[in-house]
Amino acid sequence: MCVELLRRDLLTGTIPALPIPEKVNLARVPIGRREDGRAWEIALDRGHLLVAGSTDAGKDSITHSTLRALAPAIAAGWVQPWGFDPKGGMELAFGRELFHRLHTGDPEAMAERARGGGRRHAGARRASRRRSRKHTPTVAEPFLLIVICELAALTALCERKTAARVEKALGLLLTMGRAPGCAVIASLQDPGKDVIRWRNLFTYRIALRLMEAIEVDMVLGDGARDRGALADQLDPARPGVGYMRLDGRPDPIRVRAAYCTDDDIRATAKAYAYRSRLGTVPGQRVGVDLTKPIEGSI
Repeated sequence: MCVELLRRDLLTGTIPALPIPEKVNLARVPIGRREDGRAWEIALDRGHLLVAGSTDAGKDSITHSTLRALAPAIAAGWVQPWGFDPKGGMELAFGRELFHRLHTGDPEAMAERARGGGRRHAGARRASRRRSRKHTPTVAEPFLLIVICELAALTALCERKTAARVEKALGLLLTMGRAPGCAVIASLQDPGKDVIRWRNLFTYRIALRLMEAIEVDMVLGDGARDRGALADQLDPARPGVGYMRLDGRPDPIRVRAAYCTDDDIRATAKAYAYRSRLGTVPGQRVGVDLTKPIEGSI
């Protein structure tokens, strides 16, 4: 038995945007700080990330801190982000140059694009089996990062047929994405079971400030609140603070994501714009209709 005594709260102050690393390690992606003072790192090569929190709870801090930590690999082309923002780009458009594809249109169009990503990586998984059990990302076969802003808009707040297509594509990515090199980061406000049907397929589950006590266990799993994850009691004045539960470990960890300002996001996107293996110019796709397929990109 181990008892830890914390003499002061290390997560009270805002954590500024972390330095962009010289080298990217998908097994240790720094996005903030843990309550014990250690760096908060996630292993994107191990699985997927679910982030739930009320309005202004700091969900975007996790998304943009992750993209910032991956920036050199994005610029080099061996990490390929796809963004899905049903809010018309309000959350992800600040860093649009970081994305290989950014979809900001209607849910039906995004469902088709998500299904395309699922088909692509299902094929890649079969091919990767013949070479290696673990995917090694390269410019030719990059690590695919799917970023979904407000999952409920694609799984619960759209037409039933569209929601079914999204759920099928998401289920494919969550169950088969790890082997060929794919990770999903999905954020949401409403943690109802109809919204996060695939909750148990997310390796990392993070509960930021929530409205009700029952919502904590909906996100982190049964018994998480009794083990100390009091996400319903978090201070609204401290966005980015939350509790993380790693798949297979019962005890939640209190964490805080670094805060990336709009200027931080724009500067990162400008300096580390995504460059595809086809030699596209950084920012080349900015200004096109992002809801339509791009020739040869799937």
